[in-house]
Amino acid sequence: MNLFLIASGLTLIYGALKVINFAHGTVYVMGGFIAYTVTTLLIGNPAGFWIAMIVAPIVVAMLGGIIELLVLRRIYGREHITQILATYALVLILVDVTKLAWGSKDRVVLAPAGLTGSVSIAGYLFPAYYLVVIFIGLTVAVGLWAFLYRTRFGTTIRAAASDREMAETVGLNVRRIFTIVFMLGCCLAGLGGLSVRQ
Repeated sequence: MNLFLIASGLTLIYGALKVINFAHGTVYVMGGFIAYTVTTLLIGNPAGFWIAMIVAPIVVAMLGGIIELLVLRRIYGREHITQILATYALVLILVDVTKLAWGSKDRVVLAPAGLTGSVSIAGYLFPAYYLVVIFIGLTVAVGLWAFLYRTRFGTTIRAAASDREMAETVGLNVRRIFTIVFMLGCCLAGLGGLSVRQ
């Protein structure tokens, strides 16, 4: 489920925007560091982890919006090598920003006290935290499917991804749609960064 949360955003971005986002892993790492910062600031607050679960994906989504506006919007439809070079440059920039902000030491997002133990299911012990991650992953999977295939905006995204020129011809704001899709993909990466812990 950790891999699914990370990969779902990457798949959404590539499927809709046809951009190879080499920087997606770095965005996911920033989600983890932002979650660490929030839980550290709210240490002792039982709701700190859950607040981080809301704040980290939102902050990463806003970062994704900036990246899409400043970088990706200029390389849609370009050759894959151009996309890889541009997003790899983002990797280098974001890695340095992360090191400046948080240093190079490992950080661990602490799970709330209620999720530190184990749960017995059919005689087997399962870490409570990982059961929550599985539940979150399944919820995201169902929610993403429902969003793309059962909402009007999801249909709009699929139409823009399928034929951008036709979508623009019928009056859809494809640029705005692509920005929202990229932000959503980054939001999922931020959530994935929060869910991975040691």
